[in-house]
Amino acid sequence: MPQSEVIILTDPVSDLSVHRNRVSLYPIQGEYSRDKLMLQRIRSCITFLETRLHKLSQNPMDIIHYIFTDSDIAVVDDLGQIFCDHPNFHMALTFRNNKAQPLNSGFIAVKGTPDGILRGGAMLALVQASAPTNF
Repeated sequence: MPQSEVIILTDPVSDLSVHRNRVSLYPIQGEYSRDKLMLQRIRSCITFLETRLHKLSQNPMDIIHYIFTDSDIAVVDDLGQIFCDHPNFHMALTFRNNKAQPLNSGFIAVKGTPDGILRGGAMLALVQASAPTNF
């Protein structure tokens, strides 16, 4: 997405040095063990969206859409176009039809409106609550 910023949601104890324009770290406390990683990614997205909703309440005209991806995603086109082409959605995500690994946080898009952030966070909370504790 042209003019987009990259925000890395990370474990606070990770030692990441980022020296690039428009890239920042956003440490989130949590349980980052390998067996809990998928759930933690979802929790991190929820936490991040909650903070963005609070910021948006202070400046309601500052609408910023959010796309969460895994580090192994290759983006070959402007993902921001989905927000223009499909204005009536609040959240888009990937689904994995695999009972052994039902959670997939590979791609999550959340519309940056108050309603979009609320509904996106609520959907992620439902996914988190319904997930087995070992994912």
